[in-house]
Amino acid sequence: MLIKAGQSIRLEAGALIELVVDGSTFTIDADTIAQVASQLNIQGPVTQTGGDFLSNGISAQNHVHIEQGDASPSKSRKTPAGARVWRRHTTPNLTRLYSWLTYCLTLITPVMLPARSSA
Repeated sequence: MLIKAGQSIRLEAGALIELVVDGSTFTIDADTIAQVASQLNIQGPVTQTGGDFLSNGISAQNHVHIEQGDASPSKSRKTPAGARVWRRHTTPNLTRLYSWLTYCLTLITPVMLPARSSA
């Protein structure tokens, strides 16, 4: 069976997702996701915007995102401390994304299930 998705596919599960291929099982659960996130120091939920992934406003595609935040105290008369401002930032996160994907692959250790008898 072939399942095709145009741009993206979303799979939601309450407790875990198990992928079983020819007797090998790969399980993704909240702990696995937390381990990956801790390796990358990801803060907050990871979201997808178009083809980009964001975590705490940080782009995985190394392009500018504009986010709203608090101004830090400054000598400028134009921006008083605590004012709401819009910040632009660009971060080189393709390397982080590659590292994350590599780390995910290290978590994939197939568990061999006993062969089913054909009785």
